[in-house]
Amino acid sequence: MLSLVKSQAENFIKVVEDRRESLESVGILEVTIGQRKLVCVKREENNNFNVSLCQSVKAGDSFEVSMLLQLGADPNSKNKGEKSAVEIAIEGEAVHVIKALLDGGASFLTALISAVRKNKERVVKMLVDAGIDVNLQGSGKETALIVAAQRNQEQIVSFLLQQKAILVDKADDLGYTALHYACREGSEDIVKYLLKKNANIHLHTKNNSIPLTLATQHNHEHIVELLLPESTKDEIVEAIEVARTLRLHWLLVTQKEDCKHVCSPTRSATIAHKGKDVEIIGLSDSETCQTAVDELKDTQNIVIKESSCESVSFVASHFLENQKAKCLRIDGSATPLTRDSVDSFSEQLKTNKSLWRLTVTNDSITDDGLEVLEESIESSRHLTFLSLYGNPSIRSAESLAKLIETNTSLTYLSVWGTNISPDGVLRLLEALTKNKHLITLVLDNKNAETCQSSPLYEDVEHRLIFKNSNRFATKIAL
Repeated sequence: MLSLVKSQAENFIKVVEDRRESLESVGILEVTIGQRKLVCVKREENNNFNVSLCQSVKAGDSFEVSMLLQLGADPNSKNKGEKSAVEIAIEGEAVHVIKALLDGGASFLTALISAVRKNKERVVKMLVDAGIDVNLQGSGKETALIVAAQRNQEQIVSFLLQQKAILVDKADDLGYTALHYACREGSEDIVKYLLKKNANIHLHTKNNSIPLTLATQHNHEHIVELLLPESTKDEIVEAIEVARTLRLHWLLVTQKEDCKHVCSPTRSATIAHKGKDVEIIGLSDSETCQTAVDELKDTQNIVIKESSCESVSFVASHFLENQKAKCLRIDGSATPLTRDSVDSFSEQLKTNKSLWRLTVTNDSITDDGLEVLEESIESSRHLTFLSLYGNPSIRSAESLAKLIETNTSLTYLSVWGTNISPDGVLRLLEALTKNKHLITLVLDNKNAETCQSSPLYEDVEHRLIFKNSNRFATKIAL
């Protein structure tokens, strides 16, 4: 019972009326002055402090937040969308609310990683200045520095590297350091920052990649130039092998003295050699196909371009019988490979134990062809790289999701430049959470917003790359 003089009571009534919602949020069930009831009684069991906390955080009301925390609200509680109170506060850059939550026991780890993910530089600086451990690791062992490097956040990376306690070479559960991600993403300035801090360029990821090979694989020539001076001879040889494979068709067609033109009554085809590599362009009939097969002795890498699906099937089946085969690229088939086309070389694909890289690109396969392809490689223990970019006829995600869930050898899968629906993309994310071996999944830029809206996104974001589908027709890519 509180006794007030009349003038005080009137002021108190005004305060209560103005703060009615706040008082209800913090659990004040009734305020009565004389015969006047100002706040209606609420049943106590319906008064969920955690729900109220998230609402107050979203409103940016530090008074309500402090009161709710004192009443027992969980500072790490989440709303219906599975966002924590700290995440909500960071989105609004409500510094005073964040401070109240941290003082009330909210996770510093959640706060720092979330602030970096949302690119809230001001909040990151506030947390670091408050004494947070900059090397805290998330559920995937990612640090704030790793997350910032993944997202090309130059300012945050620069700020974190200024901290004396920062551990530059800390790796996540895939073995990737900040330098690995910066090289993969093509972040030249971030690579420079990390090299100035003596980041180790020789560390291997769990799938045996080093920064130099990642930069090479993703065609980031300026970063390759930065890394070469300190790379070992063996590392350079490894990078050259990657570069040679990626630019196979360019290397071969420039070697005119190694090209053979095969003419038939219907079409002229070209077979180009470079060492143990062969590129075949324009196959359309049995005569030219047989000539191409005769040229495949000891061939390890092959590109089949602009050829009929029957010709592709014929040559691919013979190539895969070779247990020295390493890389097969089917590029711009005259007509996309259907179920029957793939089925004609599926048995060889199942039994081959040397092929590690398969690329089917530029409108070369349909959904039903992909279904047979998935069945052929789902049990593979040797294929580590599968690229299906630039195939607009791919619309279903089910075969790909099944492949991700069942295959344990793939570490790289690219499906950008396809027409997979938003629901299909979410299906792929769900499958990815069940696969700990697939390190990189490349999706279309248009899928980024769909992925970021998923509650699964934060668990797998470090394994995702988004690319612009308009590039595939003009730029050499994975």
